[in-house]
Amino acid sequence: MENSLWASPLNVFDSALAEPRASPAAGSAAAVSARFAVSLVIKILAITKARVADGSQIDLLIASARRESGILAQAADDDSAAFATYLDCIRNAADEKRRDLMMLKAIEVPLNAARSAVRVLGLSREAALLIPAFLRADLGAAVLLLSGCVRALLMIVDYNLKQLSLAQPEFVAERISLARQLAADEEVILSTIG
Repeated sequence: MENSLWASPLNVFDSALAEPRASPAAGSAAAVSARFAVSLVIKILAITKARVADGSQIDLLIASARRESGILAQAADDDSAAFATYLDCIRNAADEKRRDLMMLKAIEVPLNAARSAVRVLGLSREAALLIPAFLRADLGAAVLLLSGCVRALLMIVDYNLKQLSLAQPEFVAERISLARQLAADEEVILSTIG
C-alpha cells in the first residue's frame, strides 16, 4: 500500500482532513471510521471466542470481518484518488463523457465501502446472538459507528450521482437497498442487545 494513508500515523491523516484541500475528505473519513468500527467488532468476536467451547462459527465471522476491513482500508485510499482524478477532469475542462467516467469511479468507491459496512452489520446481527452481556455496549457502539458511516457514504453517493449528465438508476436502486438493509440490521441488533 505505497502512498496509503495506512502507512502513516493516524495524526497525519487527521491533519490532512483538516487542511483546505479537496482530499482526503468525507469518503476517506467515513471509510476509516467504518474500518475502526470493524476492528471493534473483531475484538468483540475474539473475546467471545475465548469464552466458548466451540469457536468455529465465530472464526467464520472474524474471517468475514477481516475481509471487509481490507475492503474498507482500500476504499479509504481509493476515495481520495478517485475524487482527485475527477477534479483534474474539471480543472482540465475534460469532455462530459470523461467527467462522467471519473465521477462514476467517485461513486463506486463510497458505494463499495457502504456495501462492505452493511455486510459487517449483517455479521454483527449474528454476533449479537453469541456475545456475552458485558460486550453488548461495545457491539452497540460499533453498530452505531458503522450505521453513521454508511449514512455518510450514501450521502456522498447521492451528491455524486447528481453530478452525472445521465441518470444511473442501478446506483439509485442499490443505494435504496443498502439504506433499507442498514435500517433493518440496526434495529434488530440494537433490540437484541437491548
